[in-house]
Amino acid sequence: MVPPSAGGIGSRYGKRLYRAWVSDGSSGGAGGSDAAGLPQCSARGCRASATYDLSWRNPGLHEEARVKHWVACEEHRDTLADFLRRRRFLLAVDPLDGDGDGDGAAR
Repeated sequence: MVPPSAGGIGSRYGKRLYRAWVSDGSSGGAGGSDAAGLPQCSARGCRASATYDLSWRNPGLHEEARVKHWVACEEHRDTLADFLRRRRFLLAVDPLDGDGDGDGAAR
């Protein structure tokens, strides 16, 4: 594995890694997009449009400024959030509606 200081994962903030996004807090977007440009669910094999942003971080590996995002459809929101919550990685679950009404609380 390449250490972060050698141009590895630590230098990839704001880029998509697998089906998660890494953010340093200054960039928005989470998840991939489908042909219509809508965010696509991060669940394996799911091609549905995402409606939720799951913000997370592995505190054993990442500093506080580093936040990853999974986006989820209604069907997979609870499954993905539970996966992250059990590992104590989940920071927040917010709607992707863009109006900022999300309370930022991990549900």
